[in-house]
Amino acid sequence: MSANSVRVFERDGKWIVAIAEGDKCTEREFLNEEFAQNYAAGQALRLHAIPEKSPISAKR
Repeated sequence: MSANSVRVFERDGKWIVAIAEGDKCTEREFLNEEFAQNYAAGQALRLHAIPEKSPISAKR
C-alpha cells in the first residue's frame, strides 16, 4: 500500500480494512462487507486518499 491509503479485503470470513497513514499501518475487522466499505470510505475522506478496491469486491 502507498502512503495514506485504505484497502478492503476478505480474510478468513471477515472483512478487513487496512489503513496506511504515513509510516503507520492499522487493520480493523468487520463481519459485514458493507460496514467495512463504509468505514473505509470515511477513513479515505479523512486521509484524503482514494479507497483501493480489493479483487474480491471488484468482482461483485
